[in-house]
Amino acid sequence: MNNKDYPEVMQEFYYLYRKKMYYIAYQILRNSYDAEDAVQEAFIKLFKDMDVIKDPSSDRAKSYALTAIKSASIDIYRKKSREKGHTVLTDTIPEQSDSPDAADISGTADTVDATELIRKLPEHYRAVLDCRFIKELSVKKTAALLGIKETAVRKRQERGLKILRAKMGGESYGTYK
Repeated sequence: MNNKDYPEVMQEFYYLYRKKMYYIAYQILRNSYDAEDAVQEAFIKLFKDMDVIKDPSSDRAKSYALTAIKSASIDIYRKKSREKGHTVLTDTIPEQSDSPDAADISGTADTVDATELIRKLPEHYRAVLDCRFIKELSVKKTAALLGIKETAVRKRQERGLKILRAKMGGESYGTYK
């Protein structure tokens, strides 16, 4: 791509993906202002690496855009979570969970700081528990967001909750990969 085509390619890229990127950001952040910030941050990053994208309508460009918005949204979400402070675990578990494991730990978590416990989990468990209990996403939506199979979501949720129960009970826990 020569320098003359660069502004047209950027504009085409923006108009192709802005709505989809906003939708994804809003689904993660649940706040229109934060979603707009995430879209802006993602486009800034994408435009810095625009020489990688030769055809804005290609599958590779779409994948690149969607990955950038997911990362930007999750970064903002984490930043807001840290700023917000502490959340009690019982407040973060939905009333009607399709997981029996969630009910097992909710009764024993009255004084436990969920944000701190979840933050100490390995990333792959932390991401699943964040999606399932903090964002209250379904297994299917969590799998789509993280790019893993639904069975992997269920297993990581099970293992992550097992680690949390062990931490809350003061027990040592095994290492899961």
